[in-house]
Amino acid sequence: MRTRTVTVVMALGLVLAAGVGCPRNVSGTSGLGTGEDVGADELQTEYADIELLTLLGELGHNPSILEAGVLVFELQGARIALFNQFGGDLQLYYGVTGGSWTMEQVNDWNKRQRFSRAYVDDEGDLVMEADLRAYDGISRRKIAVWLGLFERSLQAFMWEVAQ
Repeated sequence: MRTRTVTVVMALGLVLAAGVGCPRNVSGTSGLGTGEDVGADELQTEYADIELLTLLGELGHNPSILEAGVLVFELQGARIALFNQFGGDLQLYYGVTGGSWTMEQVNDWNKRQRFSRAYVDDEGDLVMEADLRAYDGISRRKIAVWLGLFERSLQAFMWEVAQ
């Protein structure tokens, strides 16, 4: 368990060093709300990084693999990390430094949101994450819909909290 924690912490450091979460332009959407154009609904309990890279590309993003289990791409003008390191479960991660948020804003966000969570990490950076469990299988369509949910949450999060 300690090894996985260290790996995730090291990967998060690489993600922040790569500029994930740096706010940019927040206009536009990627049209991920329905997941209609991503193919069959075949369930898998895990995806290879290259499969996720391909899917993100098909959804209009320009993803890259930062390291094994860590993909990065832009969403709402911000760099997002997709972690594929949890036995098939997936996690979307957005982190931002140097803002003027308050713990009250973060707590209020968490009270009102169902599909993402926010926190201030040990370094004082603001983080929003969302998980997709794979225990009963996930499809390409479920991933696309999950990304659409995250995108809508991210837009609101950037407006309400990450200022």
